[in-house]
Amino acid sequence: MADEAAGAASPRSPPPFFEAREATFGYPARGVVLQGVSVGIAAGERVGIIGANGAGKSTLLRGLIGLCPAISGTVRIDGREVLSLRRYAIARQVAYLPQELRPAVGLTALDVVLLGRAAHRAAGPSTWAFDTPDDVAAAHAALEEVGASVLGPRSFHALSGGERRLVVLAQALAQAGRGVLLDEPTAALDLRAQWMIAERLITVVERRGMALVLVSHDLTLAARVCGRLILLAEGAVVADGPPAEVLVPGVLSRAFGIDLTVMQLADRAPLVVPRRVIP
Repeated sequence: MADEAAGAASPRSPPPFFEAREATFGYPARGVVLQGVSVGIAAGERVGIIGANGAGKSTLLRGLIGLCPAISGTVRIDGREVLSLRRYAIARQVAYLPQELRPAVGLTALDVVLLGRAAHRAAGPSTWAFDTPDDVAAAHAALEEVGASVLGPRSFHALSGGERRLVVLAQALAQAGRGVLLDEPTAALDLRAQWMIAERLITVVERRGMALVLVSHDLTLAARVCGRLILLAEGAVVADGPPAEVLVPGVLSRAFGIDLTVMQLADRAPLVVPRRVIP
């Protein structure tokens, strides 16, 4: 029995798709924002990045794809150093949706989704080409996957906030990459729109086996969408694990400066209830 146990293969974690090792990020005008960050996110994982304003959530998101190059340490996408990759090569692998959505005046929803196919047509940063039938088919399929086929011919500028978010999510799916980075995808939306997008994210990411990294101020929603949370505070990762282990009063109170209660509801994501600001 002992020999069998010794010879048994131990389960191995999947290799990370996004990886940062002892990475430091910052900006010339602001200085260092995050220091010594080490995280690995595998394909198929749904990971939420949480923290107070200014904690470095968006900086980490941008750093993972080289938009905020690491000052020191290493950052890799699918095993390759991000700074060795051309921007269009990264775009073929990863969709990045910032918090602010451009109005896209004059474009239909389908046009916006088709923008996600640009990296697959480019042979270089200055190359341009018409949409192919495959591009159009991929765009229609992505709209259908998020339940927004009816929005295709409509003006993107005229859509509601929730409808726009569904369309840009379809744009990310049309890129057909293995990873997607979303910065506050449910910001300024009503409850129904927030949870509709959350449910679509869970379904689509599970179906495609993508690596999802989500920045959100809504801790309960982040816990519902993501199986793992990374909490940032004071320029570092202060907690990293399942929502039930990260969303605990003591840890959150120190990170956010607020007294709060966390309710663990059966078969539900933890519910964070603020009580008072800590003086």
